[in-house]
Amino acid sequence: MNRTNIFFGESHSDWLPVRGGESGDFVFRRGDGHAFAKIAPASRRGELAGERDRLIWLKGRGVACPEVINWQEEQEGACLVITAIPGVPAADLSGADLLKAWPSMGQQLGAVHSLSVDQCPFERRLSRMFGRAVDVVSRNAVNPDFLPDEDKSTPQLDLLARVERELPVRLDQERTAIWLFAMVIPACRTSWWTLKLFNARV
Repeated sequence: MNRTNIFFGESHSDWLPVRGGESGDFVFRRGDGHAFAKIAPASRRGELAGERDRLIWLKGRGVACPEVINWQEEQEGACLVITAIPGVPAADLSGADLLKAWPSMGQQLGAVHSLSVDQCPFERRLSRMFGRAVDVVSRNAVNPDFLPDEDKSTPQLDLLARVERELPVRLDQERTAIWLFAMVIPACRTSWWTLKLFNARV
């Protein structure tokens, strides 16, 4: 049976598919534009549940984030329904409009950095993120929109090899950061190099 029928039932026609990210999950926008649904297969149920838990934790901490509306698990997978954040996606803005949006983006980044590391219950070490990068490349799912212009024509395996070469140095830097700064906020911030190459969005 179609997953949309399983999770949306008779109202499945109210949900419109949108382009997904590198996770391979199916993403839908509700017809009124005020909610999104993300459907993961059974093999990725745990990952989607983790996304749900992080959103629930982040709510009310001064960071603009979607609110969890509904969570549903079935044998075929899981479905997370969240509110849409008001505004226009940065990818849809012109260069001039993007510059105008930077102050609000900076405020949100500042809000994330102000969160207490000790109170964040999630872990997102570089070794784990590298494993995710390997998975993305193995599925040929790297989204070129997340890459700088100079890397968009570079084969995915070459990008991964570059990251792998840097990994020992980055792991040492991470250990130093843990010792000096109690680490960055795990799962609330992503190291720049992983974000640069394999930023996983819905």
